[in-house]
Amino acid sequence: MTETLPDGLFLSWLAIFGIGMLGAMSPGPNLLITMRTALSLGPRHGLAVAAGLATGNAVHATLGLIGVTVLIAQTPLLYDILRWAGAGFLVFIGLKALLSRQSAIAGAALAVDTAATGPRRYHASASAGLATNLLNPKVAIFFLALFTQIIDPATPEPAKLLYGATMVGVELLWFGTVACVIGTPAVRRRLLRAGPWIDRVTGGALLALGLRLAFIRGV
Repeated sequence: MTETLPDGLFLSWLAIFGIGMLGAMSPGPNLLITMRTALSLGPRHGLAVAAGLATGNAVHATLGLIGVTVLIAQTPLLYDILRWAGAGFLVFIGLKALLSRQSAIAGAALAVDTAATGPRRYHASASAGLATNLLNPKVAIFFLALFTQIIDPATPEPAKLLYGATMVGVELLWFGTVACVIGTPAVRRRLLRAGPWIDRVTGGALLALGLRLAFIRGV
């Protein structure tokens, strides 16, 4: 990108926003963990997950802008370490859902309906979102691919900060919306009736994503 005029920067921002939104909306671990948490623990916990995911995007954006992501992409060992850590995390939470004797969704929802949840619980939900985002090397590569198409040495620093903030905002906007919709009482009541099946479906999907991340190398 060689334009330095406001119009050129606006078009670049629009591209960042559009591609970032499409990336957020694509099915994957981020969507699954947001939906499952909002359904089982309510919209506030879903929003905590969304905040964790957005924080992960802030880290990825920062690393991408300072070039660390390039190092990860070009160093097979570092990429593999991150890939296996992410795969292990997804397999763990997937198996936990699959092997649960009773519906974790229904049980957690009952606990939320009958007792207040403290900041520690919200912190755990946010941490789960952060870990899901940070331990997925494909997110880092996505940022690298996107930023290298939009940003060059002539790009002003404020524009770079705006692009990074946009990716954070997109993540929070989309997954916050998902959490609020899935976590509404009417939706939760209907979906909780199928709690055991939802546990199995989301657990199986997370397990499959973890195994795919572990054994299918590439971007």
